[in-house]
Amino acid sequence: MEDNPVNRRIIGRQLQKLNYSFHLACDGNEGIEYWKKYNPKVILSDCHMPNLSGYEMTERIRKLENKLAHKQRTPILAITGAGMKEDQEVCLKAGMDEILLKPIQMEQLQQTLSKWFKYEK
Repeated sequence: MEDNPVNRRIIGRQLQKLNYSFHLACDGNEGIEYWKKYNPKVILSDCHMPNLSGYEMTERIRKLENKLAHKQRTPILAITGAGMKEDQEVCLKAGMDEILLKPIQMEQLQQTLSKWFKYEK
């Protein structure tokens, strides 16, 4: 999820080059709907989005996962330009699993995703 169209295109190109399939959402509400529909293996989410932030989206997904006992926990990776320790703590408190700092480099993205994907793409 990323509200900035330029950043969405960049992340989309990076994921394409790394041979990952993906869906792009513009805000947290759309992200939750995609999560329900597609059951992704990993979610990349900007923290600050209109309508519903990445933090709020993550908290809602975590609550839904708890309600749906049969649904596995989806790793949610924060994408943020805020690298302060306090910002990272907010991400983790919301239920995000890891933080990627903008601008995301291809090698960093590849290494991070490979940690969270246990099976073939």
